[in-house]
Amino acid sequence: MFISPAYAHVSAGSDTPGNSYAPLIFVAAVALFVLFIFVDKKWREHRKNRDAGEN
Repeated sequence: MFISPAYAHVSAGSDTPGNSYAPLIFVAAVALFVLFIFVDKKWREHRKNRDAGEN
């Protein structure tokens, strides 16, 4: 086994540096994903309206 169970289930109160960053990284990744979906939707609507105005 590459990772022992002791390291796989690190508690929040341990002295291991960086163990509390995982939830923040996850929340940031979710926020960026939602932002990407929102911007992509707006851009698609913009292109559709731009192309419809040319005809």
